[in-house]
Amino acid sequence: MDDPRLTEAERLLQAFPSTVESLMLATLTPDGLPHASHAPFVRDDDGNFYVLVSGLSAHTGHLLANPAVAILLIEDESQARQVYARKRLSFDCCAETVATDDPVRAPLLRRFRERFGEIIDVLTGLPDFVLFRLVPQSGSFVLGFGQAYRIEAPDLERLVPVRPGK
Repeated sequence: MDDPRLTEAERLLQAFPSTVESLMLATLTPDGLPHASHAPFVRDDDGNFYVLVSGLSAHTGHLLANPAVAILLIEDESQARQVYARKRLSFDCCAETVATDDPVRAPLLRRFRERFGEIIDVLTGLPDFVLFRLVPQSGSFVLGFGQAYRIEAPDLERLVPVRPGK
């Protein structure tokens, strides 16, 4: 028998990324130190995240040198009922560059344009902007106190409840 709370949480997991426009990036410097930043994103139908970022940004150099990256999507503080229990989705990902001649690039840039407007035409006209695919490997989804779930490949739409002491 299906757990209705789990079914509802999985429905919320599918909807949550569309409630925010940017994600937090945790990359590694060449010295192995963590670096936090953010970037607007779009997703593809396979659940991958895409960021279009400047080559002048530290995180771009980090991703080119080391494809390991963690991402965080988090509910706006002004929308949260309790700041300690903000809804959040995080994934450990592997970053891949999307080449300018890759056939998926044009449809993805259309998604960026639809979501963020004409600024995308300006950014894609600059020589230093890089499009990255962030491929989720595993993650977590938190809906509030006592509502934490693990997410593991290969089924990134299936939630596994986190239990105390486990």
